[in-house]
Amino acid sequence: RLPEEWKFDVIFLDPPFFLSRTQAEALLSHALSFLPQGGGKICFELPADFKAPAFDHFRLVKRIGQQKGQSPSIALYERAVV
Repeated sequence: RLPEEWKFDVIFLDPPFFLSRTQAEALLSHALSFLPQGGGKICFELPADFKAPAFDHFRLVKRIGQQKGQSPSIALYERAVV
């Protein structure tokens, strides 16, 4: 577990696909605590056939990779400035 005072501009999430499908929002929520208040980005590897989740604190900037099957794809999120 990382100290809470640590902040990162970019976070890479690459969980097992079954966690991506069932815990995507929880993983994004946890990662949010390690981004600075003014912004930050998350690269989230997801199964290509899984719709990138919408999340109040993030804006989906881009989806990279195939959109079919079990191959990996990347959802690039940017922290929403509030």
